[in-house]
Amino acid sequence: MCSSIYISEQSLVVKEKILSLIAKIISHYDPDLVSKIYKPQIYLEFLLDEIKLKKLSGSIKGGIWHIIGILVGKYSLILNEYKIEIHDVLFHEFKSLLSTSKKFEFKAATGILKSYLYLLEDPHLTSDQSKEFFNFH
Repeated sequence: MCSSIYISEQSLVVKEKILSLIAKIISHYDPDLVSKIYKPQIYLEFLLDEIKLKKLSGSIKGGIWHIIGILVGKYSLILNEYKIEIHDVLFHEFKSLLSTSKKFEFKAATGILKSYLYLLEDPHLTSDQSKEFFNFH
């Protein structure tokens, strides 16, 4: 239900609130119940496609990254095959965010960092990527 509202809604404020609600549902409810509703692999693929293929606002990107982190934290074994892709996309998004000359998107950065906290349990970044990720020059 929430995902269909997210897809069909045009308002960024509503999309942001829906993503926040989805994050709370995934993080607080029983993993077995949530996996029946959201199907972690399919939902993760959908979220990664949103990040990679659409031009999204910083708040929407941040909400999506937060959900990706929660999914990886809760369903680590099921989503193990996606971790390298997640790290690559996360790394390039963060690098792009820091190198842009436009207004800095705090909500996107916050979502990326929240997601990265979950990914730190099983990191797949190369040492060069890790150094660059934390180098804020």
